[in-house]
Amino acid sequence: MWQCATFLRMPGLPRASKIAAATLILALTGQICIGVKTIWDGVPIPLASAHQIGAMTVLSAFLFAMHTCRGVDARHLKNLFGKMRVENPAAFNNMSKQYNQTKLSQE
Repeated sequence: MWQCATFLRMPGLPRASKIAAATLILALTGQICIGVKTIWDGVPIPLASAHQIGAMTVLSAFLFAMHTCRGVDARHLKNLFGKMRVENPAAFNNMSKQYNQTKLSQE
């Protein structure tokens, strides 16, 4: 089977990361195909323009993949929880209680 199919079955990746990876692989494959066809046909203007559009597509797919695969900084979580504690104390207490119960059940 194809490498992409094996990559997309990885259980540790979130769904958005799988979609981003597939989009990036598809964009790169299309860009390579358009590039080869452009050279073979002697660089016609429509294919050259399509190749430039493909470059922007690859860049966008790469940025999407990097955005979905990034980790969360603990400082952002701390700020989010602090804001939640001030704006909605009941929801903060409920979330804290569920978190503590989960931690106690794991021990």
